[in-house]
Amino acid sequence: MIQAQDVLAITTRPLMDAEADCRFLKSRGLEAIAQPVLDIVPLPHPPFPQAAEATILTSRHAASFIKAEAEQAGLLEKPCYVVGDATARAASYAGFQDVYIAGGDGNALQELVQSSPYRHFCWPSAHHSGFNIKTALEASDEKLVERIIVYEAKLMETLNEATIEAIKLSQGPASSCIVLVHSGRAGAHFHHLLDQHDLSAYRQHITLIVISNRAAGLCGQGWHKIHVIKSPLRSLMLMQALDLAGITCHDDNISDMPLD
Repeated sequence: MIQAQDVLAITTRPLMDAEADCRFLKSRGLEAIAQPVLDIVPLPHPPFPQAAEATILTSRHAASFIKAEAEQAGLLEKPCYVVGDATARAASYAGFQDVYIAGGDGNALQELVQSSPYRHFCWPSAHHSGFNIKTALEASDEKLVERIIVYEAKLMETLNEATIEAIKLSQGPASSCIVLVHSGRAGAHFHHLLDQHDLSAYRQHITLIVISNRAAGLCGQGWHKIHVIKSPLRSLMLMQALDLAGITCHDDNISDMPLD
């Protein structure tokens, strides 16, 4: 029987997020290492539209880059519609005063924005977005969404040595490797990086925890198991990792868990 001390979690989020995940998992007794596969990089972009009546944020990374420009365009005093609690917190930190929070995914945010009285929106976003809310809103409602690409999640070129060694050890009978995959793009690139390092044979010993069915479909084949969480929440991914390691974590002990 695999014991918790024989299990290692690898989180593929961008570095600061991955490190926060590791701190939480280690505090609950699960060894974890950070292996970012994406790097968050700001991009030059056009000014924000002053005519916009409200802002849409699908990423807290976007919120962290736009404070000065949103203020210049007069958007901070206007409504801001966000995808979840973490993005809401980042929006408030950026200076948005009137923040409306959806239920954690793109579909919930789309419904929230559709029900609003506003027509013209500014959407600061990543270059790659798993859910294109501009397309969704403009196709199904009389909304105008100006998308401004403010950052890119660039692909990392290599795995770190700790990850390579952990994967090589994952084939032992008393060891287990769990990889947390936060997006389809991250999963596809992690799959590629294993090939690049001649580690493709080790997939059969690796269990994935994946944030959505769509993301799971982009992770490729050959994994030992793929667990898709029931709702796209970071907290559920972390709780699933603890559960697979046989570690019980009660709700009253998760106040320091990284925000979704």
